[in-house]
Amino acid sequence: MNPPGIEPLLIRPSWCLLPDGRIADQHVVLTDSTGSIAFVGGEASAPPAGRDAEPRVVDAPGCTLLPGLIDLHLLFLHARAVGSAHSPVHSVLAATKYLERLLADGVTSVRDVASEEGIALDFRQLIAEGVLSGPRLFVAGSPIGAAGRGGAVYGSHEVNGPVEARAAARIQIRRGVDLLSVAVTNGLAGGGGAVNGPPGWQELRPDEIEAVVAEARAAGRPVSGNALGATGIRAAVAAGLDTIEHATELDQSTADRMAERGIAIVPTLTVMHAFAEHGSRFGLSPHLVERTKRTRETAVEAIRIAMQAGVTIAAGTDSHGDETVVDEVLHLADAGLGTIDAVRAATTIAGPLLGPRANTGALAAGLRADLLLVEGSLGVAGLRVLRDVRCVVAGGMVVHDRSAVDHRVATAS
Repeated sequence: MNPPGIEPLLIRPSWCLLPDGRIADQHVVLTDSTGSIAFVGGEASAPPAGRDAEPRVVDAPGCTLLPGLIDLHLLFLHARAVGSAHSPVHSVLAATKYLERLLADGVTSVRDVASEEGIALDFRQLIAEGVLSGPRLFVAGSPIGAAGRGGAVYGSHEVNGPVEARAAARIQIRRGVDLLSVAVTNGLAGGGGAVNGPPGWQELRPDEIEAVVAEARAAGRPVSGNALGATGIRAAVAAGLDTIEHATELDQSTADRMAERGIAIVPTLTVMHAFAEHGSRFGLSPHLVERTKRTRETAVEAIRIAMQAGVTIAAGTDSHGDETVVDEVLHLADAGLGTIDAVRAATTIAGPLLGPRANTGALAAGLRADLLLVEGSLGVAGLRVLRDVRCVVAGGMVVHDRSAVDHRVATAS
């Protein structure tokens, strides 16, 4: 039985971003009543509706259609100033509004890499049921980190040794997380500025990381690893993680091994730019602001090294509330990816990294119909069109339609 309320769509934009990065004109996208993409191509070749009702036609001249955007690194319950204390009720209310805004901005999928697993899993279910509005969530729950180290800042499941690490992984999997997250190193603040040494200092030992990865593989879950320093990045690569977050001290030999093993990096330039330019507003001391500026320079160099080695680069923000993955796309383009590859980092490249059940990230038949329609030509006007959202489709359902809002306003006036 088809899900109720999903109306097939026939979207006629001027341009479509295809999975291989080409911008095609004279293409249409047809969705079906299951919320999937049924066809991409010339309208004359589109299949008949079959058992579905005739599709609703969305004429969008002057618009570009692309996949819904994906943020691979977010902590949606912690999207606030560093170190600020909020009650659980305040955090939930703020997160509800935050996720609504993200979806309206065209972000249709989010990988949350560090949250209280019970709350995050509840959000995931409520969004899936349509009770709350927001991107589809892929939840890691509590990150697994070394006892007494920097991961405590984000409520990590603290472990001592591989036996405890294995147990922690099993607990997370039993709770129903979509992926596992490991705090291989501390973060920009060096473990909250007080817990331990310099930023990027390795906290989990190799045997602890390997124990988590083994459990994840047995359960068919991907593994994300927070790693800034060179030693921690090398340990994460050796353990076979799927993505390495930040990777600011990536060196050439490690990048070569990552490329060989198909391990991606998620640079999170957005948070570095935000802290470097607006650090005091986020609660950072002048010392940490200067540290972030230096780290940002290192991160851009790491992207250059990754590109040279052929490492997969995907988009994630680590946003603290103001920025979205559109900002990350802009930063990645400036760092050398260019317009199309930066957009693909948040769509076609990011989709498979959500895990095998995600089935999203590209304009291709059979994938989930997560779509973003923007005003203007991506090929001519560039990335600024990503901020001019016309329509957002999530799972085949129109969840934001500016033209309908504009029409209501015009009628009312």
